[in-house]
Amino acid sequence: MKLAERIARVIEDRIVVEAWPVGFSLGREADLAAAADVSRWSFREAVVLLEQMGMVESRRGRNGGLFVASTLFDAVRNGLSNYLEFLGSTPSEIRAVRKALESVMINQAAARMDDVTRIRLHRSVQAIGDQFSSEMLAATADVRRTLLDLAGNSALSLFVHAIGQALIHASWYSSLDDETFRGLMGAMARSTRKTAEALIDGNWEQALAWEDEFLEHFEDVFRHSAVTGGVSSREGAVERADQLFPAGRPPKKAEQIARKLRQQILESDWPIGMLLGSEAELMERFDVGRAVIREAIRSLERLGVVEMGRGGASGLRVVRPDPAQMILASTRYLRRTGLSVEEAACVRTALESIPHTNSDHARRHLGSNPLAETFVKILSEL
Repeated sequence: MKLAERIARVIEDRIVVEAWPVGFSLGREADLAAAADVSRWSFREAVVLLEQMGMVESRRGRNGGLFVASTLFDAVRNGLSNYLEFLGSTPSEIRAVRKALESVMINQAAARMDDVTRIRLHRSVQAIGDQFSSEMLAATADVRRTLLDLAGNSALSLFVHAIGQALIHASWYSSLDDETFRGLMGAMARSTRKTAEALIDGNWEQALAWEDEFLEHFEDVFRHSAVTGGVSSREGAVERADQLFPAGRPPKKAEQIARKLRQQILESDWPIGMLLGSEAELMERFDVGRAVIREAIRSLERLGVVEMGRGGASGLRVVRPDPAQMILASTRYLRRTGLSVEEAACVRTALESIPHTNSDHARRHLGSNPLAETFVKILSEL
């Protein structure tokens, strides 16, 4: 293992073990390198690895330094979600993987259901009303978290949450009009309610049937999105999604710019090497200062989808995310959770049992599902 990788793991361990919150200051890089008795170059290389995971961010200026950017779970989930989009999986492929995972979730949740969990789930279900609202979607998310908690499988939870995060991204870049989009989201919420009610009644087969209804609407959202559907985003789709899936605060200017650049990449079908512009050109295009543009670029660099060139190669270009780094981060996280061999095998068997289909990209071999193969690869590395 390279020195930079060892340093990165030490920092990651401290963030996880000491439960440092998002925004916590680790200190200045020069001081941290000196304390670790390593060169600033080696330390910077370690920081880049952690930035690519999304766990830390560097800030410049008088109050700058190295700061915690996300929890380990969030960093790994976001990395997986981003890689899902890069794979170019079709809506039906994503649906097939989600169906396999949710079959495991429902079966395991049904097996662990007792009177206490029935009461907890019933309370969550009651919060899903009939009138569409952001509160309705929040209650739906709570029901699904409850079911994942009941299943008690960290691999299952990670993979489902990664696909769920991709659904939010698909909503950012949706081509659907407001009425149709809200109708689909409301239908997904009602299907979730029926799934949970069937589980409360002890009818897991009916729960699986209602889950099929949920997945039909789920696939529709992806089919009408630039993330997977090869369509152009509707004006205002990002703002609409932010209202329905609130992050707790309005997005900063840098985040808004990062989303617009991501939209350009998606709608251009992710051509590796595509030039998005120089730093100066991006500043002019978005009418912001250098600090804001650099923050937006750093957020995309952490996802591993862009790289700012230097010298004669100056300019922001689309690059290929590193699958090895993503798989390593995922397996390390799952080991930390104490995932058992049996739990991993249960999820892997479900993914490997996805029915073959020849309805997707002709360039693929019969039965190939790149998302399922990625998740199986993670589990096989444990």
